[in-house]
Amino acid sequence: MTIFILLYVGGESAFGAYIHTYASLHLNFKKDIAAYLNSVFWASFTFSRFCGVVLSIKFSAIQMLMTDLIGCIGSMSLLLILNKSSLILWIGSVLFGLSVGSIYPSAIAFTEKQIPLTGRRISILSVGGSAGDAVIPLLIGYMINPKLLGPIGFILILLI
Repeated sequence: MTIFILLYVGGESAFGAYIHTYASLHLNFKKDIAAYLNSVFWASFTFSRFCGVVLSIKFSAIQMLMTDLIGCIGSMSLLLILNKSSLILWIGSVLFGLSVGSIYPSAIAFTEKQIPLTGRRISILSVGGSAGDAVIPLLIGYMINPKLLGPIGFILILLI
């Protein structure tokens, strides 16, 4: 679960950090429009996190995780396949934000049902998340160099 949280936090953080750059480089968005796109992603993320609290009463942690992961994979696939469309970038960003928002709390809830979570175990999960927050954006920042994968590498790495 630590590796899962590492990948999740890294993907969430990288999307928020690089969507502006991707939109500017790949689709020639103006800086202010790209900033609005970033804001829309974080707004949908926040809305999803809030709704996740309410939905967790009705659905189990594994149901929420599976739904969220399908949404993440679907939105990233959409962004990869139709990568030349500005409208799809907006839609994909909102869908990714809605999908990714409740993964962390659902992962913790799922883990808690499998094993008793002590302070030590929670700290291991937190270190994994922190490592993902540091490593994945760094990897993507390196890979979106035009000499390597270019801007599309951002979406490709997140999908992987």
